[in-house]
Amino acid sequence: MKRYHTIIWLLLCVGFSFVLYGSTLTGQFVFDDEYFTQRPELRSAAYIPKIWFEPLANVDNPVLADTYRPLVTLSMMGNFLIFGESPVSFHAVNIVLHGLVTWLFILLVRRLTRSVFIALMAGSLFLSMPIHTEAVAFIKAREELLGSIFFLASWHFFLNAVEQRATRHRFLFLSAASYFLSCLSKEFLLIGPAVIIGLAIIQNSLPIAQAIRMTLPYAVVAAGYCAMWWVGLGGKFPLENLHSYAVNPIAYADIPVRIMTAVAIGGLYIGKTIIPMGLSATYRYNHFPLVESLIDGRFWFGVAALSVLLWGIVWKKARHTGLFTGAWWFLLAYFPFSKFIFTGGEYIAERWVYMPSMGITVFMAVLLDRVVASRRIAAAVVVVIIVVYGFLTVQRNAVWQTPESLYNSMIRSAPNSVFGYVWLARLYLSQGKVNQAEPYVVKAVSIYPAHHQVQAVYAAVLLRKKQYDLAEKAILKAINLKPESSSYYFYAVILTRSGRYAESQQIINEYLEKRRQRADVKFLSAVNYWRLGDHDKAREFFDWSSTLSEEEKRYAIETY
Repeated sequence: MKRYHTIIWLLLCVGFSFVLYGSTLTGQFVFDDEYFTQRPELRSAAYIPKIWFEPLANVDNPVLADTYRPLVTLSMMGNFLIFGESPVSFHAVNIVLHGLVTWLFILLVRRLTRSVFIALMAGSLFLSMPIHTEAVAFIKAREELLGSIFFLASWHFFLNAVEQRATRHRFLFLSAASYFLSCLSKEFLLIGPAVIIGLAIIQNSLPIAQAIRMTLPYAVVAAGYCAMWWVGLGGKFPLENLHSYAVNPIAYADIPVRIMTAVAIGGLYIGKTIIPMGLSATYRYNHFPLVESLIDGRFWFGVAALSVLLWGIVWKKARHTGLFTGAWWFLLAYFPFSKFIFTGGEYIAERWVYMPSMGITVFMAVLLDRVVASRRIAAAVVVVIIVVYGFLTVQRNAVWQTPESLYNSMIRSAPNSVFGYVWLARLYLSQGKVNQAEPYVVKAVSIYPAHHQVQAVYAAVLLRKKQYDLAEKAILKAINLKPESSSYYFYAVILTRSGRYAESQQIINEYLEKRRQRADVKFLSAVNYWRLGDHDKAREFFDWSSTLSEEEKRYAIETY
């Protein structure tokens, strides 16, 4: 493929990415985008040296503090510093990145299969797949896009190192450097060298002795990355599950149930990648229940789907074909979040299959090329598929437009999951729409009352309705289920609203030490001490606002 051809394909990939995802440019920040939007320090270039030694979300939450992706944080800082606060630039960058990923993918598949036709089929399918909407339309999911770009770049440089002996060391260095950047984007991509070098060994394009020598730079990089990861998370690795049963039920299952569920999850990912029916922004309790019986059809669908890909690996005639390449690519890249071994983190997320799905599209393209009688017919089939995929992708973009559209979509697609209901209720509460929030949180309580977020939001509704006794009972349930600082803060608010100022201040002093400098906590302390008659002590917290006069602050306290 000539240089000007590659440039044309780059422009086409980015252009069609905008055709598919251009409607997301009007979207707002939603859901976990607050990891970045609520961090004012990311608007200062002086903060860049610090992002390499801290978690992804520098907040008072142990779950969020267990993720290390500094390159993603750096890219978000770039958006803030160059383009400002509007979400438009964030969406535009994601769309461009998706186009770049597709371009690199097409070039790589052409090199691996030596077929421009297969490369274009696989790339077209990948570009338009509806399951990728979460990875592109959801700003925070940029880790999937960045990680994929550097993973593909690493593979390209590795192939250069194999093919060009005179400059082998230079390309191997570039490959290892790209691998390092992929890990800094997404920890799952530590698996990268196993995918790349393993394929080269098995397909006999690389002698084992040479492969071992070429593995050394990646091992050094992986060790260095793990050291940074350990430091960034405060001297630990995220090996324990910090999520509740409602968020990640498989972490609490015994081994037989875990294995059967993991097989079913594999079938879900493969099935929804190819046939995008029933896509959902949440799979938390109880949208995809654990598989507890061998007669569960989801388990056998997973067995069938995974067996097809395993066939592509074990069938000797496929060893040197794209069938093996695609199956190997998907299965290894999917393994870190398959839940067979590592059960921490989220339960299921469609964005995770972004990079592994490249293997599925290679498998699909090669299979079509082999099975269909002529390439014209195969091309026509792919055109029909990508038209359908494209239509569904554009439709699905609407899910990620606003927080309200996102949570409503969760309720529609996952009516048995508590999370769409509880997050929509919380959104309405933040907008002062108590009556609209109440039925949704009541529904969440009816589905799964033993979740701290459900009880906390229920307490908030009861507080707004001035049912203080019931609100206190609900927030205490939330604290007993999971003692988070946000719940203790809300408990203090309930006590203040109930006129129990001394008790409220005691909660602040005992449980909110890390949040004492926040404006909302300072204001609550000022209210408590003022109402207790200790005006001098209350004035120590009057710095909760830098814009109000002292008279306005007193008025705010007295009318609270």
